[in-house]
Amino acid sequence: MNEIVINNLDGQLTVSSLQIANDFGKQHAERSKKMKTYIYPENLRANVKLWFWNVRDFLIICAGIIVSVMIFAKLWTPVPMAAVVCYGFLSLRADDTAIMDYIFNAAKFFLTSQQLFLWRKN
Repeated sequence: MNEIVINNLDGQLTVSSLQIANDFGKQHAERSKKMKTYIYPENLRANVKLWFWNVRDFLIICAGIIVSVMIFAKLWTPVPMAAVVCYGFLSLRADDTAIMDYIFNAAKFFLTSQQLFLWRKN
């Protein structure tokens, strides 16, 4: 049997390797019982969403609500509140696309990108 001999100032201590392996196995079993289980989402690269908005849009809406309430309290005008509600509606997300994305893509297609039409004569 393999033995480990440890020399110290008082004398020698002899421990068998089988006893060390048994102790290690017990410690490992105790640690594995105490390990935490983590649950990850299916897609780790997905955008973080709060209800129907991205986090960035949600923070903009929250800040807009705070500012518009302060403006409404001072000036009694509901215009900033209406702008925040419109932004909140336009930034709603369904299937990773927002209404605002459709509007921007349509404007880019019809207004800013060059259209090329070719006619051929038979």
